[in-house]
Amino acid sequence: MLRIALAGALWALAVFDILYPVQVLAPAMAILLVGFVALALPRTGRHTQALCGALAAATAGLAAAYGRWDAVSDGIARAAIFPAFLSTIVLLRAVADQRPEIAAARRMFAALDPARRWVFEPWLGGRALSLSLLASADGLELLSCNAIGCRADGGRLAVGAPEVGAADGWPGLRRAALELLPELAAAVPGLRGYVGVDGVWDGRRLTVLELNPRLTLAYAGLAERLGAAELLRRTLAAAGAGGAA
Repeated sequence: MLRIALAGALWALAVFDILYPVQVLAPAMAILLVGFVALALPRTGRHTQALCGALAAATAGLAAAYGRWDAVSDGIARAAIFPAFLSTIVLLRAVADQRPEIAAARRMFAALDPARRWVFEPWLGGRALSLSLLASADGLELLSCNAIGCRADGGRLAVGAPEVGAADGWPGLRRAALELLPELAAAVPGLRGYVGVDGVWDGRRLTVLELNPRLTLAYAGLAERLGAAELLRRTLAAAGAGGAA
């Protein structure tokens, strides 16, 4: 229960900090984050505990070597927004699960023969990317083209975090993305708010792999790039809740 209370407090402070930035909130959020991790870590597996221990030791070693202990507290303060971000994703998923379309999809999947539940897709050569979009009644707006580090190693696929705006300069990509927007809007009518699109660019053709009508990791990078309050205002306005911003 205490962990839930700490997560809720982090969420509330993060939202308040986005709308009304106050410098004093950063230390408070950092303390709450340390408390949350201290309570959550004992409930994780040994591998997770060992990894966190190794990361903590490496962080302490680097801070001591370079005399930058202030960077540790600054990093914790910057990381305090992520529990709030993840809590929002969980909440949105929980709300989405209540929709009849989701329930129908689950029933359809459960009714499938277990042998037919696997979906095999061909490997597409090219550069992995994501598009950050805003969907409104007027259509889709392209905010950024983001590069995604992706490689196959030892039969496993490793996917890195998106680099926001890093794919904007790929020759021909932005034009292809803009040409694709009307098709995406027509394919999924009723889209509102922030939308993430994952795809592959081979230098000539943009192939869409999936469309996520929710916040994605790139949203955090965009918030830093455009300003959290401004991005929130534009997202709410696109979703038709401009008055709330």
